[in-house]
Amino acid sequence: MSRGFYDFVIRLIERIESLLIKGTIALIILLITVQVALNDPLNVNLKLSELPVVEKVLTYLPLEKLDLEYQQTQQGVAKHKEASRISSQVMGEKKGLIELTVLNLDQVNQNNIRIIVNGKRIDNFIGNQIQIFVSDGDRVIVDTRGVQRGLWFKVTDISGGIQNFRVGEQIWIQDNLKSLGRVEFQKRY
Repeated sequence: MSRGFYDFVIRLIERIESLLIKGTIALIILLITVQVALNDPLNVNLKLSELPVVEKVLTYLPLEKLDLEYQQTQQGVAKHKEASRISSQVMGEKKGLIELTVLNLDQVNQNNIRIIVNGKRIDNFIGNQIQIFVSDGDRVIVDTRGVQRGLWFKVTDISGGIQNFRVGEQIWIQDNLKSLGRVEFQKRY
């Protein structure tokens, strides 16, 4: 009797396992199909834009507003590139770039944050990011004196073979001067 019950339990577990596997495969196929179908809900050939759920999304995010936000973003990127080009011309023979992002710049005026390279203040914040053009041996200092709230700075990009900074490196500064050190480039022999 116990042998029959044991076989029953084994078959039940196998059926449940089989159903779970088949259900998972069916859900994956369904998700892929929905993703392909909803790839472009504004397509005239598809009638998906008439579905209530898609219609709510389309009215919640009007296309004109999305286009305006995209254009403003592109204008900001163009201004940023132009500022970077002008900065690189003014800075002269700079070899590399360090990009810092202030992670918690919520209620702090970015004018109170000063980035100093070799004693010269760098003022090209765009949003919560600043690009610092550097040469070998430049000393980089972050000055947050006057900012009572502690700030997290993160190195989001480096270029030009800079050796002593790492992407993802985070620095905490509160109402103080913090030297990030001298810039060192990889030696090429």
